[in-house]
Amino acid sequence: MSWIDCRPETWLRLDEVDSTNDYLRRSKTNAGVVVLARMQTRGRGRRGRSWQSRPGDSLILSVALDLPPRFSLPLLPLMAGVALYRSLQQLPGAQLRRLAIKWPNDLYLHHEGQWGKLAGLLAEAEGGQDLQRVILGLGLNWQGQAPILADNERPETPAFSLFPDGAPLPLDECVAGFARQLNEILGGSLTGEEVWLSELRQANYLDSHTIQTEQGPAMVCGIGDDGALLAERLSDGRLLKLFDWPEQTAASMV
Repeated sequence: MSWIDCRPETWLRLDEVDSTNDYLRRSKTNAGVVVLARMQTRGRGRRGRSWQSRPGDSLILSVALDLPPRFSLPLLPLMAGVALYRSLQQLPGAQLRRLAIKWPNDLYLHHEGQWGKLAGLLAEAEGGQDLQRVILGLGLNWQGQAPILADNERPETPAFSLFPDGAPLPLDECVAGFARQLNEILGGSLTGEEVWLSELRQANYLDSHTIQTEQGPAMVCGIGDDGALLAERLSDGRLLKLFDWPEQTAASMV
């Protein structure tokens, strides 16, 4: 089963839009249809924060997914992150790139001796009865000068483009690769195949980083099967499960 249509001829292409996620919501576009925009004027990340982009230099897309009721929605941004990670590794020059997934919804790129933000993902649930509709948005710094950072980023965190000197291939190839990989991950997850979780853990940018939590400083030590970030509290070694770090709405000790 395919949740996203991988055929470029079926995609909806916009020159400018306020937000591709909002456009999908207003237009009631069918599930699986990819909406692409050259520029969006009111793009956003998690918690409504802004996502800036330069016309034509960013990959901006949204797609509506109808997922079965038993699907765990918090896992979707993580799955999408792995799908994007896989697809970018398959592009020309992949062996020259160091990529990492920053839990819960960013991709980082290592460039000129430092890590910087490459992409962000946003999943917004629409509700439903027999199916859960989720609008998944993706913003990626594709080529040229990287756009202004979203306003939730710290000043010391730069933004990088995948191809600062210009992309050697059409953007459609990246989109199609991402769609194929996410279809594969979603299909596997519904049959109990969780290979993507191992890939996520291996690519975890925050692994062994010390972070500040509501329970005090803690060192990240992994990602749980439920998608929670796992960290050991420095004061006593207790294991924390974080569900929305760094502004977590819930954290528990196990």
